Amino acid sequence: MAWSGKSKNKSKGTMVRLTGLFRTKTRGLFVGGVDGENLDKLIARIKKARGEGKGLVVFLWKNEDTEGNQPKYTLNADVARDREDAPRKNRKPIVADPEDEDTDSDPFGDDEDKTDDDDDDD
Repeated sequence: MAWSGKSKNKSKGTMVRLTGLFRTKTRGLFVGGVDGENLDKLIARIKKARGEGKGLVVFLWKNEDTEGNQPKYTLNADVARDREDAPRKNRKPIVADPEDEDTDSDPFGDDEDKTDDDDDDD
């Protein structure tokens, strides 16, 4: 499920939702735009990261229940945290989802409605 912006700990809720990413006709390509308000928030995060000598962390959330004109993915960003400031210091290592372990060339592995780029108008 995508990040809804509702954090249990309001003081730590600094993540910025940049955009939803929508599937295009080109296989493996998803696109989305950042509006002015979120762009300003992103610029503020970048300035904060630069001022603190930190990086920027980008999150790509897969939206599970996408119907109609809902984005398949959501892209968020935040200032990188030092390990001691992280909410879970002893977190488990990242392990691939079993569905993502196939060797398909599609990096998102979810092309249920693949389209060909060849437009044969015969």
